[in-house]
Amino acid sequence: TEDSVCPTEITGSGLARAPGNIFYIANTSVAASNYSISYKWTASGTQAVQQTCLSNSSAQSGAILFAEDTFTSVTLNSGDTINVTWFIGVT
Repeated sequence: TEDSVCPTEITGSGLARAPGNIFYIANTSVAASNYSISYKWTASGTQAVQQTCLSNSSAQSGAILFAEDTFTSVTLNSGDTINVTWFIGVT
């Protein structure tokens, strides 16, 4: 089955799902399409964060998770920012 929700998805503190900025990265040495997808969140409350997920929708309903990853937990306080960038290569 397909997952539609990140296992430890945060929906509050200003850290809910959001549409990322997609950039095409030109690669002339390989016949591939490379993209970066990034977003910068600003916390509106205190929240521990340790996972990022990439889905095909900023809404949970009907979304399909494409990728997920964990990192060392960090506690964000109100006004702190966190940037996440995914790099995707398609051949």
